[in-house]
Amino acid sequence: MWTRVTEIIDPMWLGIFIIWAISGLSVKRTDVHPDAKIQGPHWNFWIGVTLPNGVPDFLASGSAPLDANGRPESGPSLYIDKRVGIDGTTQRVDIEGLDKSLTDFALDEASRLFEATFGHPPEKLPGSLIDDNRAIFQRAYLAEIDAGTDPNIAKIKAASLTWSWMGL
Repeated sequence: MWTRVTEIIDPMWLGIFIIWAISGLSVKRTDVHPDAKIQGPHWNFWIGVTLPNGVPDFLASGSAPLDANGRPESGPSLYIDKRVGIDGTTQRVDIEGLDKSLTDFALDEASRLFEATFGHPPEKLPGSLIDDNRAIFQRAYLAEIDAGTDPNIAKIKAASLTWSWMGL
């Protein structure tokens, strides 16, 4: 059974959470630095960012194990975190001029750098986007409920948005 968030969380705290979740820190594309290199038995990838206060941070990192001949045994596992700590707060990062999500950007950059290193794209990217998908589902579900949609239909509509990036 689905429960409205406002039945669990006081509406004041829900409002604070929503503002926190959607407030973003805008950074220039020129302050975002994808890079990769082979380090020992691994191909390592990262996206560094220089924050507006001049402090460096990371938005993504990943690694692919290499065999004894230096060839990748699999595609890279990636860790993507769209949040950074700045001036005592945690904020979601938005890259100015980026026409795609930070997740898509990180996946594209990892694949591009992997191919530049090994001459072919990764065969697959292991891992999960469960946290992103959960947040997308929750926002879509609540928007449908607030619009008066039947809860069962709202679940279906929210699920279709959650997995639309996969073409399902």
